[in-house]
Amino acid sequence: MPFSNATRKKASHDQQDTERSQRKRRVSGENRQGLAGLKRHKQEDSDFCHSDPAHHSSSQMDESVNSRKPNFSALVGSNGLTNRASSLANSKPGTAKKLVIKNFKGKPKLHDNYKEETWMKLRGAVDAIHKSTSIKYSLEELYQAVENMCSHKMAVMLYDSLKVVCEEHIKHQITQFKGNSGDELDSVLFLRKINKCWQDHCRQMIMIRSIFLFLDRTYVLQNSMVSSLWDMGLDLFRQHIISDTSVQTKTVDGLLLLIERERNGEMVDRSLLKSLLGMLSDLQIYKEAFEVRFLQETERLYAAEGQRLMQEREIAEYLHHVDKRLEEEQDRLMFYMDQSTQKPLVSCVEKQLLGEHLVNILQKGLHQLLDENRTDDLKLMYNLFAKVKAGLETLCQHWGDYIKKMSRYGIQGSALNWFQSYLPGRKHCTSINGVSSAFHQVKYGVPQGSILGPLLFLLYVNDMPECLQSCDISMYADDTVIYFSHKNSTNIGTNKRLTNCNPPRLTVNGVNIKTCDKYTYLGVVIDRQLNWKDQVKAVLGKLRRSSFMMKHVSPFISTSALCTLYNAIFLPHITYACTAWDTAPDQDLQKIQRMQNRAGKLILKAPYRTPSIEVLTRLGWKDIKATHKHYEIMLVYKAINNKLPHYMRQMFAYCSEQSTRSTRQSTSNKLVVPKPHLESFRRSLAYRGPTAWNSLPVDIRTAPTLASFKRLLKR
Repeated sequence: MPFSNATRKKASHDQQDTERSQRKRRVSGENRQGLAGLKRHKQEDSDFCHSDPAHHSSSQMDESVNSRKPNFSALVGSNGLTNRASSLANSKPGTAKKLVIKNFKGKPKLHDNYKEETWMKLRGAVDAIHKSTSIKYSLEELYQAVENMCSHKMAVMLYDSLKVVCEEHIKHQITQFKGNSGDELDSVLFLRKINKCWQDHCRQMIMIRSIFLFLDRTYVLQNSMVSSLWDMGLDLFRQHIISDTSVQTKTVDGLLLLIERERNGEMVDRSLLKSLLGMLSDLQIYKEAFEVRFLQETERLYAAEGQRLMQEREIAEYLHHVDKRLEEEQDRLMFYMDQSTQKPLVSCVEKQLLGEHLVNILQKGLHQLLDENRTDDLKLMYNLFAKVKAGLETLCQHWGDYIKKMSRYGIQGSALNWFQSYLPGRKHCTSINGVSSAFHQVKYGVPQGSILGPLLFLLYVNDMPECLQSCDISMYADDTVIYFSHKNSTNIGTNKRLTNCNPPRLTVNGVNIKTCDKYTYLGVVIDRQLNWKDQVKAVLGKLRRSSFMMKHVSPFISTSALCTLYNAIFLPHITYACTAWDTAPDQDLQKIQRMQNRAGKLILKAPYRTPSIEVLTRLGWKDIKATHKHYEIMLVYKAINNKLPHYMRQMFAYCSEQSTRSTRQSTSNKLVVPKPHLESFRRSLAYRGPTAWNSLPVDIRTAPTLASFKRLLKR
């Protein structure tokens, strides 16, 4: 039966709507499969509408309309999750998808009274800290409450409220410092009370900051105009307590009173002074509140003391008193005063005790010290005058006294006049790499390296033994050693002393002489067992400091300059008096060898694992044992050629002196090697010196001069 076009078109549209609704239900039930289903249904629609041209044109019109619609449904699946990008890449334009957009979750709302309740909880904790009572809540709970308030933009209110509470507490503390009398006893009690208040305040602010730490690290750091909680506490304490005129005056007066008592020899509470002066420094009022008045009182005290002692005491006694005062002030600075006071305080003491009395000291006592050869007092005078402005210049004005001393040795007439013209008016400069500095006047001293330099030095020191009695003296170029012994005149308890394990005490003029396990003699540490461990330890310490210096300058100087620096600051520590302490155990000497190897690698900038033999060979260095052997041979040459004291010459003997027969050894300038019975003697200079000497070739042993001997030995 034939159908009309309208009927056929209506049936086509009904069937198309049915198919479309079914397709939508299938797409909404699928998960991540929309593209394939859409392609298949689209093909079915095309096949269905292909049978009729009218229906085909209608379908094309619908698809053209759908192609202009946005394709959001392809982005989200039926479960509300976003489909993968690959499904979108494979889909064709015109397919319809659902897009589901959901709102973000909002912040949980606080109840209306949260801010008031939380602040009351925090204020209760702050009040408990101020009253030194227990806190009801845990620190974690309080910290979380602060964090919640800051997260909800309550930081400004929290900071202001906390400042108000702390300020009220500090204002209440000022009442305990009112109404006290001003006598000396109450001044000390007042200092202890103000110190307790300060210590309690610091402890409370530390605990408060631990609770409000989140506020301190967020709101305070983000606002440069807001002080930290610790600085806020300092500002409140300074503003309401220390800035009070009566409190500040009584505090400073009490501090000055304690310091004056200490200067007069009384015992005071130094920890109290340290705490209160540290308080003034932390509050940034140390200089204006304390230091100015302290320096004024110091100047007044030492000005009066200097005038009085200059009339009552001798010059030597006065100089020792000044040195003692300077040591006391240095100790005071190190223990409880701020370091900013060091320079003005020391300058004030030096000026009042020395600078104001330079001429009086020289006119009153310099001639006496020179006439009596009191070298220690003269040395003290020189050291003290060097600390004062124009002190050494004033001392040089009395150079005539030194000329008088030379006249005692017979230097008179034209020779004396020549010295007077030779020493004054000299100039010197410094020259480095051909560049010289400006010339400066030589105000004191003698020309170094000149022929007259040693002579003038001997004129200074040769009369020193004249003032020493019952003792001997060993005088060196840069050091002097005085030694003596005394025979005990009593024979009581001799047997007991022989059997007693503890050595008897030595007493000289009623003073007990203490025994020591080690002693530094001319720069060499001598221990009781003579194993030289302390000497090796001291040498290692000096070598480490030298290596540290070389390491820090090595990037800036050449290898040759580093070698020069090695010879100047490293090698002298290894060779100084090495003939004495070379008997140290091999394991101790090996430590010094490792330091030398490390210095060589530092100079060559060689890797750490470079063989030490290679490093020493490239630098042309000798190892420690070879270096010490070289100096032992040099000492033997000087001893047998009478260039050392006579007791050193007696240690060695030629073979020709021991035998009357003519043998090869007696004619080859060899020494007698004593027979060792102990291993310790085999390591001594008395055995190793002749052994090393006899191993040298004949032409070296018979060198006529020391210079030629050194040259041949080096080759």
